[in-house]
Formats: sequence, C-alpha cells, structure tokens
Amino acid sequence: NLPVNGPDRDKFVWDLSRTSPGIYYIGLKAFDGANTTVVHSPGRVIVNTPPAFTWVNPPAQGATVNQGNIFNLAWTDQDDDAATTITLYLDRDAVQFNGNEIPVPQGNVLLQDNANNLSFNAGFINIPQGQNQIVVTPFAVLNDGVNPQVVVRSAGSITIKRNTPPRIEVVEPVRETVLFDNTFTLVWNYSDPDSSASIDFFLDTDGKNADGTPIGSAQDISEDDEADRLPIDFSQTPPGRYWIYAVIDDRYNRPYIDYAPA
Repeated sequence: NLPVNGPDRDKFVWDLSRTSPGIYYIGLKAFDGANTTVVHSPGRVIVNTPPAFTWVNPPAQGATVNQGNIFNLAWTDQDDDAATTITLYLDRDAVQFNGNEIPVPQGNVLLQDNANNLSFNAGFINIPQGQNQIVVTPFAVLNDGVNPQVVVRSAGSITIKRNTPPRIEVVEPVRETVLFDNTFTLVWNYSDPDSSASIDFFLDTDGKNADGTPIGSAQDISEDDEADRLPIDFSQTPPGRYWIYAVIDDRYNRPYIDYAPA
C-alpha cells in the first residue's frame, strides 16, 4: 500500500533478507478507487545467497609435510544452490591468479557432496633446485553460477620439505659363508628420516646388475621393524654360490640397492 504522492513515491526498497532464494518478477497493482491496473517488470530479480567457505586445515599457524607424504585439506562450506563447484589451488606467492598457483589434483569438487576434505600427495609439488622446502598457501574458488565467484585464501600455509632418499647397508654376510644347517641371519642398517620405506632381499649369482631372485621370506620388510635382522631358511635354495643384496624403496625416491660385503 504505497501512496501515489509523497517524498517516496515511484520507488520502493525491498529487503531481501527474509525472501526465499529464487527467481522473481516484480508485479505492481495500481488502484485509484475506481480502476485497477496491473503490470510486471520486464526483467527478473534473482534472490540468491553467495556460497560460504571456511578453511579448517591447514590451521592458521600453518602445517608441514614431507614430499611423498599425504596432506589432507579440510574446510566447511554452505550454499543454497544445487551445484556449486569448489576449485582448489596451492599458491606459491601472495598474489592470486598470476601464474604461480598450482591446481590440486582432483581439486574440482561439488560443494554439495558433503565430503569437506581432499587429500593429495605432496610429492607432486616441485621444490626448486638448491632449496630444501617450499611454502604454498591453499585457496578455494567457489562458483554457484549466479553470484560472482568467491575466493577464500587459507590463513595458514603448508611447508613442503624435500624428501631425503632412503639408504641401506647390508652388514651380514660380511665374508663368504658356507651353510651347513641351512639357516643364516641377515643383518642390515638403514636410514630414512622422513617416510616409511620397505626393504626386499634378493639372491644374485654374479654379484652385479641387481637382477637376482627374491628371497621369499625377506620381502616387504617395514623399515619400522627395529630388529634390523632376519633369520632365513635356505633349505629350499639350490646349492651354489650367491651374493645377497637389498633394495629399499620409499615409493617416492629412486630405490636404493646395496650388496652384502660377501
């Protein structure tokens, strides 16, 4: 019920805060006591709330991960639309969309899928030669197809440290050994400070090229096994002269091979 005359004639401020999201046309009905006129606006009014997004991980104080290990991005989000996309990036500087941002693998997700997290292997980030680490900051781009895209940058960054290659030294056998009871204990030392590697042992007939036969009971040994020794039953091994070597693999760096001294 708007007056025809007065200081606010010919205009009306519509508070949309309590209006349900949707597409509307504005209708006007004028009545002078005798006649009624109804007209509608030629254009639509789209009532829509922009999507909301808050980072949970990394935290504001930042986080650290080693190359080759998994990092989990996490967030909360909200939107009324049916299909809002979230695209995730890792930024190498403080300027967005200048070519230094790195798309997160499989980092294009639907806001409505309720997952609210995405893990990636930090090994896909290239650390420049001569540097031991790189710092990246996640940011998300939300697009609901209606509002301008929303960009949310994480307050915390991720420090990705260079992965140190694993090493192994086969200590025993230290000299040529003749087996009479068919049992021999392999002994080794290893180092791998920043990941979890596996160790495999092999028998080789010529002591070179690492093209030997796997020792069945000495495969997939976890580096976390603190024993660093393993008794092996060679009773089913054909008689002969063999060299023993080990392969340690952290599934990120090139596998490292070491032959026993004898």
